[in-house]
Amino acid sequence: MRGQVIVWVFVALGITATFVLLLSIKTNPQRQEITVDDPVTYMQTCVRDAIVDELDSRLPRGGIVDKGISLEYNNLSRTYYCYTRSLFQPCLMHHPLPLETLTTQLISATRPLVESCFASLQEQLEASGKETIMRSLTYSLLFAPHSLEITLERPFTIIDRGTTREYQTFSFTMKTPVYELIDLAREIASQEAQFCYFEYAGYMILYPAITIEKKTIQDGIKLYTLKDVSSKQELTFATRGCVLPAGL
Repeated sequence: MRGQVIVWVFVALGITATFVLLLSIKTNPQRQEITVDDPVTYMQTCVRDAIVDELDSRLPRGGIVDKGISLEYNNLSRTYYCYTRSLFQPCLMHHPLPLETLTTQLISATRPLVESCFASLQEQLEASGKETIMRSLTYSLLFAPHSLEITLERPFTIIDRGTTREYQTFSFTMKTPVYELIDLAREIASQEAQFCYFEYAGYMILYPAITIEKKTIQDGIKLYTLKDVSSKQELTFATRGCVLPAGL
């Protein structure tokens, strides 16, 4: 029995050491290297990276870029979803349709990058001796629950030593919690506009997929941070309303 115990102890130590070694050599995930051999995969990967980068830049600032009034906090400009300059009064919704506004802004911000992806594909193909014909682009985005649908329609012809390949669509769907985050931000702003309050603790009990952090700054300013538990993506935005005068 003592010999068996010793064997199992060494086995356990070996498993633990292996696990620690794997953790120590784990590297950050790298973006997949893409080639023009498969134009559809090339375009989908290139466009996905461009959209992810743009969303990563926007979400900490509210998703929507508001050129009007915003909250400067921790060296970032945070968008007000609900705001008033007045005392006592509830805030007014600045972005009653935030998902639609974000979609429009995201298309505008990423379209030049999408065009650049197509230009890069064409340039690399022609550099390898192929002839290409590229026509006009139809580009649109549609946020849906847990996803983003990207529509890329562009007639594209590749001619290589007498062989012709025709492409029409490069569309795809990517996973993202942006729909849920923006929709919750809209609901929070709506309740702040009606009641000067949002019961975030109770909401998290009912819907644990998203955590909510509220930080009161000053003068009725609240900074909300919504975090999707699964993806770890965060959306931060501000509200200001029902402000009491100093001293009250």
